[in-house]
Amino acid sequence: MYHIVICDDEPIFLTQISEMIIDILASMGESCEIRKYTSISELKNTLQNTRELLGN
Repeated sequence: MYHIVICDDEPIFLTQISEMIIDILASMGESCEIRKYTSISELKNTLQNTRELLGN
């Protein structure tokens, strides 16, 4: 399983990109988890919180 992060300030593009990724990976017999963010600050906060939880 792939874990993918997409960041774009246009929600329509987030949807289109994630659907394309899902379709491509499904055609290869793969699955994925996609997390979508509409701002870099939101993504940075998530990454920082994840590092703190992991102790890195």
